Amino acid sequence: MTPENGREPSHCEDLMATHGLLTRAQVVCDFSKYSNDMLAEAKKCYADLGEEKAMEILKFGMKEFDRNMDELGKTKFCGALARDYPKIIAK
Repeated sequence: MTPENGREPSHCEDLMATHGLLTRAQVVCDFSKYSNDMLAEAKKCYADLGEEKAMEILKFGMKEFDRNMDELGKTKFCGALARDYPKIIAK
């Protein structure tokens, strides 16, 4: 996926991709806690990006979750996400 500016993803593009990935992880990995701060920031970015672009990026993040899980396996990938994003998701 190409960022709007053609170089690096903006803060909101990056955040929405991460939100898509972690939203999928919340269900598949059985995480029961999700940061309210992340949800608030995602809501703001959703509005800033517009529905079409935000949904495209969310779906990209979800596909990245699926790709990584297929490659690494559920247990290993879910464990890595828990270690990498302890302030956003938790069991």
